[in-house]
Amino acid sequence: MTVASRSLWPCLIRHTLHYIAYTLPSKRALKEMVVQRYEEEKTKAKAVMQRVEAVSLTADMWTSINMDAYLAVTCYYVDDSVKLATVLLGVLPVPKAHTAVNITAAMRSLMREWGLNCDRCRS
Repeated sequence: MTVASRSLWPCLIRHTLHYIAYTLPSKRALKEMVVQRYEEEKTKAKAVMQRVEAVSLTADMWTSINMDAYLAVTCYYVDDSVKLATVLLGVLPVPKAHTAVNITAAMRSLMREWGLNCDRCRS
């Protein structure tokens, strides 16, 4: 691309955008679209995970710059095509002390939400 053609791109883009009649969705509409897509994908992932024989869970915990604690739980399993697959079960705030009891309670709530029981977890 030459220097002359590079300097024409901004003009061409402005000219083209002038004729495109597209209105960006509102913040509320965009949020609704994201939530709807999330629910669709979560439903699909749950259906797949109900068919797997075993899963392995990992947990990651951190504290934000605002001193808020979070726990992320990721599930690993072998899919129908014998490939390792992952799904993030969720990220939860952990407002209490980082004890084994509190971490276990948070993990178990995510496991219940996803229809997982301890019999299918392997260490």
